[in-house]
Amino acid sequence: MIRSSPVLTAAEKRRLRLLRELGVGHTVTEVSPPDGSAKRDPLDGALPHPEPLKDRNFVEKSGKRNNGRQVVFNDEVSVVSIPTRNEYSKRIKSRMWNSVSELKQSVHRNSTEFAAEGWNWREATEDDGMYINASSGELIHPVHCKQSSHTK
Repeated sequence: MIRSSPVLTAAEKRRLRLLRELGVGHTVTEVSPPDGSAKRDPLDGALPHPEPLKDRNFVEKSGKRNNGRQVVFNDEVSVVSIPTRNEYSKRIKSRMWNSVSELKQSVHRNSTEFAAEGWNWREATEDDGMYINASSGELIHPVHCKQSSHTK
């Protein structure tokens, strides 16, 4: 019998790695997102179909030789059609795209974090410098966890 490894979210993998580094013998059992998306086929049953490469003349005109080497494209490609944004239900749209209020919250949070890093992308806090929310596994930037002198 072949036993597959459990499906872990990225946050669970980070948490497990950190716990192991700390020497804590914690193991994570198979946890899947509540909507079951980790166990569903990513294409949700959509089958790719062959289709001829479009505008072959453009490819031939733009293909330049460089030191005798050339890029060649297959004349037929596999295509999976995806719905346009108007074809999704409101429920699916709400999971795929952020609302205006969510975008505003993200902009505020990102601005706060970037300001804490001196507005320098080279000083950005990497994942291993973040705190981890114990219940959700979500990464938290240190600027949100610092205590002010008034709260001590």
